[in-house]
Amino acid sequence: MFKFFISIIVAIVVLATQQYLSTRKKWVIGGFLPIIWLGFSIWLIYFSHSKTTHSLIPACIIMFLTLMCVWAEGRESVKKRINEELNKMKIHDIK
Repeated sequence: MFKFFISIIVAIVVLATQQYLSTRKKWVIGGFLPIIWLGFSIWLIYFSHSKTTHSLIPACIIMFLTLMCVWAEGRESVKKRINEELNKMKIHDIK
């Protein structure tokens, strides 16, 4: 039960970090975490010699897809914020 809560806390921290990194102006910064997760997942599945390897695969895929969705959402947020700033500057220039 304790491992479950630790896993949830780690997942929340990873997702919060991904949200922060994906909303930076450089798009590459938010892409690091999904790539690191993919490498870690491959390493974990490859070197795991337990019977639970088959249950790890869907969990790793879901976490990777979640990280990519958070990254895409963050990029859209950045684009929206930049467009809003440009619109404000255009309106200010017209006056």
